[in-house]
Amino acid sequence: MNKLLNNIQGWVHNGYAGNHLQMADYGGSANATTFSGKQFAVYIAEDDTVGTFNTSSNGDEFQRLDVEGITLPTFTPNQEFEMRSGSGRVAEFGAMFSSSKGVDTEFTISGRLDLGSLPILAESVLAQTSGTDNEITLAAGGYEPANISHGASVTANDWHLSLSVYFQSPAGSSNSDSYKLAGCVCTSLTLSADMGTASGRYDYSATFKTRYKPVKGTASMSSATDINATNVFLSEQSHKSLEIFDVDADLTVGSGGGSGSSTTVTCASTANVKPGMSVTGTNIGTNAYVVSITDGTTFVASVANSGTVSGNLTFVSDYTSINPLFNSISLTFESPTVFLGAQGDNAEPEVIARAVPELNMTMAGSVKYDSETDKLLEAHRDPAQTSYIQFYIGDYVPTNLPAVGAVFPQNITLGQNAGATLQWIFHKAKLISASVGSDDVASIDFEAKILDPAAATYEILHLGVGATA
Repeated sequence: MNKLLNNIQGWVHNGYAGNHLQMADYGGSANATTFSGKQFAVYIAEDDTVGTFNTSSNGDEFQRLDVEGITLPTFTPNQEFEMRSGSGRVAEFGAMFSSSKGVDTEFTISGRLDLGSLPILAESVLAQTSGTDNEITLAAGGYEPANISHGASVTANDWHLSLSVYFQSPAGSSNSDSYKLAGCVCTSLTLSADMGTASGRYDYSATFKTRYKPVKGTASMSSATDINATNVFLSEQSHKSLEIFDVDADLTVGSGGGSGSSTTVTCASTANVKPGMSVTGTNIGTNAYVVSITDGTTFVASVANSGTVSGNLTFVSDYTSINPLFNSISLTFESPTVFLGAQGDNAEPEVIARAVPELNMTMAGSVKYDSETDKLLEAHRDPAQTSYIQFYIGDYVPTNLPAVGAVFPQNITLGQNAGATLQWIFHKAKLISASVGSDDVASIDFEAKILDPAAATYEILHLGVGATA
C-alpha cells in the first residue's frame, strides 16, 4: 500500500495526473453560446462552371431561399469496418477503410414558395431554361435533357445546369463553419397548397444531389438577393380548367358529309353530339373537335375539312369541362440523377445524367364532389383505358385557347402579365387514383401522371414560373 501511494504521489509530482486533468478539461468552463436551428441560412446560385462553386462578388448572384428549418447535408464517407484475417478477434484500427471520394451528398430543403426561388427550382429539376418569358416548355415527342459535362460553361441565371448551394452557419462573424456545395442538381420538387393551411399558400420541398466534394469555409453573401416577398397562393389562381376525355366508348355516326376547306360537317344525326367532342373520319381535319351544333344533322368543326367528308364519323362520347373547386393541390417532379465517371483528386464526376430512367411528373388534388367531378371516378376505372385529363391553372387566361377548350393547342401561351405567378398546363395525363373523401363536404381525391402525348400538336407541360411582362 505504501509503495502504491508513493507511486501516485510521484505521478502527481511529475505533472502526469495534472496533464490528464487539463486535457480532459474537467475544470474548464462550458461554451455558453447557443444558436437556433433557424439562424442558419441557405443561398443558391448557378455554378461558375459545372462543378465550381460560384465566386461572384459578395454573393451578388445568389438568392436566399425561404426555408422553414435547416437540416445540414449528411456527409457519409465510404467506410469498411470488417474484421481482417490474422489480427485476433477484434478489428484493428489500422485496418479500417474510410474515403470521401466519389460520395454522393443529398439534402432536402422546404419552405414557402416565392417568385425568387420558383424559377431556380423549376429550371433545375426540369433541366430546361425558362428564358426571358419565364415559361418552361416540354415539347411532346421525346423529352430528353442534355447531359452536363464537368467544367462546362455556365452563364448568369442559367439555373438549368448545375447549382451552388451555401449553408451559412451563424457561428461567428466569419461563418467559418459554413458549407459550400457545388455541382448540385434538383432531383425532386413538390409544389403544394392547401386551403386549410396558410390561406392556401404554396410551399415547396426540394431534394438536391451532388458528387462534388463539400467544402467547409466562408463565402460572403452581403450582396445576395434576400428572400423574395411575393408568395404564391392557390386562391389567386382564379382561372382553372379540368378537361376529362373519352370516359365511355366512342360514338360512331354514319353518313358523314362536307366539302373540302369547309368547317361545316353533316352526319346522320347530331342528337348525341356535343360541343367539345373530338371528331375523326375520312377527310376530317387533324385534331378537329365540335365547336357548335347547327341543327339535327349539321355541326361546325374547329378545323377545315381536308377533302370531301364521307363514311362514318367517330366522336369522343364523353367530354366534360370543369372549373374545379380545390381543397388542396400539388405538382411533383421526380428526376433521378446519375453521376458518371471520375476525375480529379476527389473522384468527382465527368458527366451528370438527369431524368434517368424517366422524368416522373404527377399532379394530385382534392376537389369538391359533384356530378361533374364524379367523371374522375369513371375516368379512373375506364375499362378501355382510353380516358385522359387535361388541366390548366393560373392567374390569367392563356392565349390561343380554342373556343370550347376541348384540345389545348401547342401554341398556347400563358398570361403575359406583370402580376403572373405560378401557372401550368398539361395536355394528357392518366389517373393513378380517384376516390371519394369522407370529409364533412364530400370530395374527390385524385392523382394523375402527366404523360407525353407524342403528337406534335400537343405539349407535355407548359409551366409559368413568374411575371412575364
